[in-house]
Amino acid sequence: MLTTTSQTTVPTARVAGRVRRAVPTSAHSTAARGARYLVLPALLFSIVLTQIPFLLTIVFSTLNWNQLRPDEIGFTGFSNYTAVWAWRC
Repeated sequence: MLTTTSQTTVPTARVAGRVRRAVPTSAHSTAARGARYLVLPALLFSIVLTQIPFLLTIVFSTLNWNQLRPDEIGFTGFSNYTAVWAWRC
């Protein structure tokens, strides 16, 4: 059985009383690919805007950095995290 649409002819089959369509046509795939390309710049912008500050926060949290003495920057690793988890009220 063939179903005619405004763009192409799509083969269909009746299975248990329901109509099942075949794999989407290449015109549909091309349109979907074009839509993905339009969304890609916004997606990349969102990733850069959110993930780079997050990664920098992790880097800064592993440093021993006193802003009153900016020349004395040292790497502490996870000792800042262990100090926070070991602190009791």
